[in-house]
Amino acid sequence: MFPNENLYTVFKAKLIENHQYYTHRRIRTLFGLFSGAVILTVIFQTAYRIPIWGILTLLAIFIIYEYFKFKNYRKTLSLIGNSTIEISPDEVIITGKDKKDVEKFNLREISEICIKDKYGFPDENLTDIAREIAGKTLQNYLIFKSEKANRRFDFEFDSYYMIKQFNNLIEQWKKQGKRVVVVTS
Repeated sequence: MFPNENLYTVFKAKLIENHQYYTHRRIRTLFGLFSGAVILTVIFQTAYRIPIWGILTLLAIFIIYEYFKFKNYRKTLSLIGNSTIEISPDEVIITGKDKKDVEKFNLREISEICIKDKYGFPDENLTDIAREIAGKTLQNYLIFKSEKANRRFDFEFDSYYMIKQFNNLIEQWKKQGKRVVVVTS
């Protein structure tokens, strides 16, 4: 499939540490839609020569709106947290804000790996945006099951390259004989 399949694949992503992130991401999507509507309204209204007080009122509403949009954006970022997850075919490393290893565990002890059937960016196309607004948020996660415990890691991709690395990692796990279960959303 790939020119050199013996390459060592490493997947890195930001961990979502609080599940309220999904609610705030949905609000952020709604803010984005409303933002475009306000701008179009101002452009449409200025074409019809509305009075200056009308334009100033719309401008004040837009500034207040942008303030709350910015506060929600900062809250959304804070819910992602400072931790990152780094997964290779044989181990998982969770690093904190200061880049020191917070937690490390070996995947040889894992009996099953659960992955979603669909993962990616939450607002990649109009269908995804509509699902996000409807409350059916796209959640990217992995579940590692072992005899000791089950661990779920929610994460957010930062690039298409990391999605490709994630796919390569799944293929490597399958070739190693690990049990990979696909969970439908």
